[in-house]
Amino acid sequence: MKITCTLCGSATTAVLETIAGRKIESAYAERLKIVVQAPPESIEYRLCGTCDLRFYWPQYVGDASFYEHLQKLPGYYMDEKGEYAIANRHIPRRGDASPLRILEIGAGRGQFRRYVPGDAYVGLEFNPGGIAAAARDGIDLRCEYIEQHAQSNAESYDVVCSFQVLEHVPNPQTFIESALKCLKPDGTLVLSVPAEDSFLAGSIWDLLNMPPHHQTRWSDAALTQLSVQFHMEPIALVHDRLAPGDVPSYANVVAQIGLAKRRGMKLMHLDARVNGFWFRRRVKQVTRVVGAAVQEGFLRPRGHTVVSVFRKKSP
Repeated sequence: MKITCTLCGSATTAVLETIAGRKIESAYAERLKIVVQAPPESIEYRLCGTCDLRFYWPQYVGDASFYEHLQKLPGYYMDEKGEYAIANRHIPRRGDASPLRILEIGAGRGQFRRYVPGDAYVGLEFNPGGIAAAARDGIDLRCEYIEQHAQSNAESYDVVCSFQVLEHVPNPQTFIESALKCLKPDGTLVLSVPAEDSFLAGSIWDLLNMPPHHQTRWSDAALTQLSVQFHMEPIALVHDRLAPGDVPSYANVVAQIGLAKRRGMKLMHLDARVNGFWFRRRVKQVTRVVGAAVQEGFLRPRGHTVVSVFRKKSP
């Protein structure tokens, strides 16, 4: 059976890796103390040759219990994200400065609301705690899927935005189509995702960047082609800079990749070889050097996130 891309529907997809489901299950239990629902026996990590999307198959999506446990992790919901400021800079304002109608998909506690205080803001969210917290601050969050919301809110918003949500979605095509349906002609769509064209691509033990948490991985090429597939005008593609808190992770990934290359190793998801004594010792040494280079400004790498901005074309 041919496996088609979950974004563009192309049958031109290839297997990059095959991951044993039990490895994901045990890694979550050991590292995050989370018991995940039973995974498939194996999960393929695939690349679409048409749109450059990377996706996992068969789909293994976290259930409500999984996300309930994740929400207890320190920093899982961040009050401040660099992409908020990037997005706000790219929201076009009317000449008369009249309020815009803004929809955020996957709004958390409505933190982005602070950046658009003079606008009419609506957020979609499923976390009851987030909705309750937002309500206490007078923020309008609704427990709806974007596909549901689009049915009764066609061409209702000037801006639709989504921060670190698209990568969780099992059907990104329907998600984006529904977001565009909510937009007025010439409206602005803002999407931020973890950047595959960054150190994250080599972070082989980043459990939160694989199933059952993330379903897709987005390169700049995959984001860029959205303008063609969905008939939008591309406005901007912006990478954030490496945050101070991400310097250790970046340095560790660079060290692992460099040492693996020297030894002729091709690192894979959850590769246990990097946990060997010699490898960990050498990685620790190189990590200190790389981290210092970043701190001193000799290296200015990309950060965790990429933000893409599009304009919905008029009919």
